[in-house]
Parts: sequence; structure tokens; C-alpha cells
Amino acid sequence: MSNANDFIIENGVLKKYVGPGGDVVIPEDITKIAMFAFAECANLRSVVLPSNGASIDLFAFSKCTILREVTFPSGTWLGGNAFSGCTGLERV
Repeated sequence: MSNANDFIIENGVLKKYVGPGGDVVIPEDITKIAMFAFAECANLRSVVLPSNGASIDLFAFSKCTILREVTFPSGTWLGGNAFSGCTGLERV
């Protein structure tokens, strides 16, 4: 599980994830996940995105090779290659 110290956030934009990985729940007040915010996070297993439909920028989760599951609401905007190189994805 994640906590507030796991994220660098500026004005509702999640700029960088600095936590240990595992199962991450992104805070509900996030409106955007910035480019490369989670890129190459070696220990990220699952992500639950905010129910508000936050946008996910280009390459936000690229090369998270053990990422297995992503949960997000319909209407979420996905930037190009947001999950490129996520070779372990099993369920979205």
C-alpha cells in the first residue's frame, strides 16, 4: 500500500513516484500523472488510479516490467506509450 510520502505532487499533478513499489493506490486528488512518473519502477506490481478520471501522460508507466494489474475508471485519458515495455501486464 502507498502513503503520501511515496509521491512528488505539484498542483494536482503526480510528478514522480518515489515509493518502494508493490501495490500502489494513487491519491484521489490527482488530476494528471506526468510523463515518466513511474517509469522503470522495478517493484511496481499493481496500480489503482483515481476514480476522477485523471489523465496519464506519455510513457508514465513505461518499462515497469513486473506491473501485473492496472485499475482505472472509464474516461481516463491515456497518452501514447503510457504502458510501453510493461511486459508483465495481465489485467487492465
